[in-house]
Amino acid sequence: MPAFCFGHLSVRIYFGVGGLLASSLHLIGEIFDRVYPEGAVGSSPNRNVQTTLVPAGGATMVEFHVDVPGTYTLVDHSLPRALDKGAAAQIVIAGAHDTIYSGPLSGAGHSRSRRCLPNPGHFLGTTVPGQQ
Repeated sequence: MPAFCFGHLSVRIYFGVGGLLASSLHLIGEIFDRVYPEGAVGSSPNRNVQTTLVPAGGATMVEFHVDVPGTYTLVDHSLPRALDKGAAAQIVIAGAHDTIYSGPLSGAGHSRSRRCLPNPGHFLGTTVPGQQ
């Protein structure tokens, strides 16, 4: 069952790994604004992180701000675990499409400046006026 949140708010996730394997925590369609490796909330966070490694028996805390409503998938980027064993979750962000960031792309893959989606409607299953 997905978790539900409202857009234009910050989301904080506490994530721990049991067992013998490390996890590569990744949120498809977002960038973590702050990551506290090893769950060290008293130290300075890493900023603007795409994927963070969480060791076996370890934990992390991640924070991000969602500007565009939609369904975001949280996965273990060791994809066989995400696809074959269900190491994934969905976060549904509700809210109006009042602001879309569309600045220049800064590189290939997930690299982008702020929350830049070339065509948000494609990802959200809707059409956005003026975008193809």
